Amino acid sequence: MDSVTMICDSMKLTWIQDNAQEHKMPLKLFGELPQPLIDSLGIADGIPSSMSAFLLETGGKRILFDTGMGSPDSRLVSGLAAAGVSPADIDYIYLTHFHGDHIGKR
Repeated sequence: MDSVTMICDSMKLTWIQDNAQEHKMPLKLFGELPQPLIDSLGIADGIPSSMSAFLLETGGKRILFDTGMGSPDSRLVSGLAAAGVSPADIDYIYLTHFHGDHIGKR
């Protein structure tokens, strides 16, 4: 699944999965983890994660939350197109924080 759209009242929200390939976050990002927990969850190679962006359409405006990884196989532009939106149609970009997977820099 590359995207999902929900409509609530006068708002339309589209989730866009940016990463085409499987992505795993390194365990070191989470500090010290007990080995029994790592083993029980089967996460020794990293924690599976999805890189996502969100498009909110409300009040005639389009707001893109985060811009994804910016990798060559990014699904952001195709996800926007599936929602009937081009990058030029975006009115505002809101960056939730400055990690590479949220600001288009891998």
